[in-house]
Amino acid sequence: MRYKIRFIFFGILFVFSFLNLSFSQEFSADVISKSQGTTVQGKIFVGKNKVRLETPQVITISILDTKTVYLLMPAQKMYMRVPLEASNLIAGEEKMDSEIERKFLGKENIDGKLADKYRVVYLLNNKRENILTWISTDTKIPLKTASEDGLWSQEFKNIKVENQPDYLFVVPSDYQEFQSPIGGLKDLNMFNKDE
Repeated sequence: MRYKIRFIFFGILFVFSFLNLSFSQEFSADVISKSQGTTVQGKIFVGKNKVRLETPQVITISILDTKTVYLLMPAQKMYMRVPLEASNLIAGEEKMDSEIERKFLGKENIDGKLADKYRVVYLLNNKRENILTWISTDTKIPLKTASEDGLWSQEFKNIKVENQPDYLFVVPSDYQEFQSPIGGLKDLNMFNKDE
């Protein structure tokens, strides 16, 4: 069970990435996230104030207006509803609520697309955190975001700017809701080495 929970937590991190972002357009993309030797590939769909992330283990649907995320487990046809908290923000075009500094570092090519590179400093639990983000010069979509120390990164590929259908952001009617067997998302540790 812990193995599955780690991947669920990894998916939640993607959703948290969009908590404070306001995109001017809807899009879909392949997403690749790397952290501490673990790589997860998935598909992301960004609608108006809604984000859907599909990974091999779990689907997350985030409704930003209500700050709610639904964790769907397709194999079991079950889902869990949890609050969306600002614990793992990734910088985009708009300023983050906790952002205290943003410095333009120049232009770089990311996967064949021209991007503006920024160093973003923000406060997380009263601690300064530095991240790098590359924003597409034409679509203003964050093509890549990474920790400055290189411990993790997230990159979008095959971006398609188009309206996303509403059904992507709805829990299927044949799914049953279940409660988390643990004390909350902050207790999850996807990199627990005890197994």
